[in-house]
Amino acid sequence: MAAPKKPFHPELVAWLAANAQMRRDSADRHGLKASTANSRAIWIRAVQNELGIDDPRSITWDDYDRFTLAKSDAGQPLRGASYDNLRRAFASWIPYVQDELMAPARATDGPKLCPLLLEWKKHLRRVGSLTSFRGAEVPKTCGEAAAQRKARDVQRCMELAGKTNPKKITQADVLDFLDVVEEVRQISHSAYDDKLRSVRQFAQWAKITDPTAGVERRGKADGFGEMPMQAVASEFEITSLILAAQDDANADDPELRGLGAMIEIILVAMADCALRVSEAIQLDGSPDKLRTYVDRDGYDVFEVCVAWAKGSDGTPVWKRVNPELYERLRRHGCPLTPPSWRKRPNGGNISGYWHIRAWAASKGVPRFGTHSFRRAAAVRRFREPGANLLDVADLLGHADPHTTWTYLAPMRGSQTGRPGSYYSQLTARHAVKVSMP
Repeated sequence: MAAPKKPFHPELVAWLAANAQMRRDSADRHGLKASTANSRAIWIRAVQNELGIDDPRSITWDDYDRFTLAKSDAGQPLRGASYDNLRRAFASWIPYVQDELMAPARATDGPKLCPLLLEWKKHLRRVGSLTSFRGAEVPKTCGEAAAQRKARDVQRCMELAGKTNPKKITQADVLDFLDVVEEVRQISHSAYDDKLRSVRQFAQWAKITDPTAGVERRGKADGFGEMPMQAVASEFEITSLILAAQDDANADDPELRGLGAMIEIILVAMADCALRVSEAIQLDGSPDKLRTYVDRDGYDVFEVCVAWAKGSDGTPVWKRVNPELYERLRRHGCPLTPPSWRKRPNGGNISGYWHIRAWAASKGVPRFGTHSFRRAAAVRRFREPGANLLDVADLLGHADPHTTWTYLAPMRGSQTGRPGSYYSQLTARHAVKVSMP
């Protein structure tokens, strides 16, 4: 006889009730479907039971790492949809807890906004707020959830200061508010900046002196060359994952062998050729998808055609690769990944992205950031003699050097836009042809 299911913690019940209330109240049906919300609550309950956590409000992303590793150690690694659903459950639950912990009451509809903030919230939904975009201030409208969050940030800043009019908020009030937020719940740099941005946008709308002026932000700045370095994979992490993929490619299990061969090529394409994960998954060794020629500087150029890439408007794009990867694809002679990996369900991430993350989680890297490999390729090129920012922008396929600078913020140096072969030469072994399902 199966053991009876444990009831949801009251906090999870309140979360489900708040979501149901949001679905009823919002004209655009904002919020999760009841079945989806219930499924995510079940995942949070599973994490509680596995890790022995009494209060789900104390769950953090560190518990996400612990849970996935515990499942791997128990011989039950999370793969595919299970891995994706767990990640979405955490992505829904943790912001809710961080947003509600400071509320004066735990009502399902959240704290009541003052009339002025309600008016501002409606303005955000209809007109939007001025947002910095490539050096210009452009209006951007907000969804129901974002507008509510911004209004709540200002409301809580006002309440903590003991005031009844949000126009009376001062810089000292903002700093006290941020200190309390960090004391109650550790937040990311982007969440810290989001709260600053909420107060600043309200000040713009209310035509009052900006109380956030002079408060240092922790994430990206608006000006060119002021952005801090984004997450870059270390050489140890890149090498470890590539060698793990090579071990799988040499395994006795044919399915594991094919998976390891695919993922190794994808990792090398990102770490050496600075391809996005969506582009690396589309690599194809068919003769009509490969070409080579000599450029005007006398260098051999090796390119692979991908069906679509970011900013290409759905048209095929030729991407430069190194000679080693080109030769492996030529020997392969067909698409690298099965068709199911190249789909984009609901316009989101390409499906193969989640397969790669699930594989990395099984190797002890539960929160693998695929884009960190691309950044590592850019940083390594930038450090080599003879390059400049435009060369790296060409390697990355960026039309705007401002975008490239987010990868390389505090650095100075140079390099050409040719893909490297650093990780391709880890071992000299032949590619394993992947059997299509």
